[in-house]
Amino acid sequence: YAGGTHTSQDGRVCYHSMTGVSDYGMLGHAEVVSLELPDGAAAQVAATFFEKTCVKGVRRDVQDRGAEYRSVVGFPGGIDSHAGKQFSAAAAARGIHVRTGAGNDGDVEGTVWVMDSARSPFYQAEVYHQFHADMVEQYSTAYYALRD
Repeated sequence: YAGGTHTSQDGRVCYHSMTGVSDYGMLGHAEVVSLELPDGAAAQVAATFFEKTCVKGVRRDVQDRGAEYRSVVGFPGGIDSHAGKQFSAAAAARGIHVRTGAGNDGDVEGTVWVMDSARSPFYQAEVYHQFHADMVEQYSTAYYALRD
């Protein structure tokens, strides 16, 4: 999870529960993936993101709507960092709108929020929520092997 401005009192961010404690949505976070990129890889990752995952700035999984599912990426230094500028340039070349995320941003179709990951860090989701089947898309055996 990332993109929110709050955590619970004990610093946790968790999936929805009956008690609502540490609920990532209530805390303003979105579901995200954390990647560690080598220097100079942001342009290639952006190209893949815009060509496979978020074509024309729209998520493939359109059934999930709302701020918890907004399109958000983060780089140390945000949109003004070298990686953020590469990402923004890749978006502009495809006519995709990127905006600086402030945290707790809304789900705006066709918009990708770019966060400063130093200010809005990643919180790993529960293990059971990692590498599971999608409701629509089928994944390879190699994908599921990442969990192990």
